[in-house]
Amino acid sequence: MLLQQITEPTEEPVTLAEAKRHLRLESDETDEDGLITTLISVAREYAEDRQWKKLAVRTFELYAADARSFRLPPPCQEILSVIVTDREGQTVELAAADYYLYSDNSKATLELVSTYKYPALSVENKFPVQIQFNSGLIPAAVPKKTKHAILMLIGHWYENREASTEKKREKPPFAVDALLDMDRTWY
Repeated sequence: MLLQQITEPTEEPVTLAEAKRHLRLESDETDEDGLITTLISVAREYAEDRQWKKLAVRTFELYAADARSFRLPPPCQEILSVIVTDREGQTVELAAADYYLYSDNSKATLELVSTYKYPALSVENKFPVQIQFNSGLIPAAVPKKTKHAILMLIGHWYENREASTEKKREKPPFAVDALLDMDRTWY
C-alpha cells in the first residue's frame, strides 16, 4: 500500500492568531509569522502521525493490491474515484454501486461489494487499485485536547529552535503525547 497526499490543507486546525496568542506574541508582530506557520503545519503532522487520523481536510491517493477491503486514514469525507488497472494497462473506474465507505473519526474503510469481480490483473503491478479520496476534519471538529497538544508542540519548538541545547530536551513534553493519545486511533 502506498498513500500519497495530493493537495495541501486549506485550513489548519490551529490558526496563526491562536498560535501567536499561545506564544504571547502581539498580533501585529509579523517577523516570526513564517516560522510560526511552519511550526503549525509540522505540529499538525506530528499529531496526525500519533493519532493516525487526518486533522485537516485534503485529497489523497491510495495505491493498493487487489483486496476486497481498504483501510483509509479517518475521517474519510468522500471517495472521488476508485480505478483498477488491468493486465493490458487499461484503467477501469468503478461505479459508486461497486463499493461502499464506512467512516467515522476513528476508522475509515472502503469495501467492495461482494458481486464485484476484478478484471484480469498483471502480476508485475503490485498496486493495481488506485483510490482518490478526501479525508480530514474541519477545524471546528478537531478536539480541544488535540488543539492544545498542537499549541504545546508549537510552543516547545518555538522556544527550542536548535537540535541540541545545553538542556536535554530531545523529545516533546510528555503531556503532548498524553493528550494526543486520548483521541488516538488504535488498531
